[in-house]
Amino acid sequence: MRLVKINEGAITLRMYAWAKDPVTARRMHYDLNEAMLRIFNENNIPFALPIRRSVQSDHHPREPAPPWPSSAVRKRVCRPVRWSP
Repeated sequence: MRLVKINEGAITLRMYAWAKDPVTARRMHYDLNEAMLRIFNENNIPFALPIRRSVQSDHHPREPAPPWPSSAVRKRVCRPVRWSP
């Protein structure tokens, strides 16, 4: 494991591991992440997790979307245009 960077309120660690195939590599990745989190918790090292909040400013129900134009209207609107140079 290498200490890559020290930031304000955070450190970046890099771990290297090699596996025989992609499935094993993915499982190792999950296991290493879980082990690091467990070690941090056992040693009372806080681990920052992002918190996302969404705010909805419009509390009025939306109006239904207008219906799709009928096939007659679509034919008239989407009619090919002839162009001559």
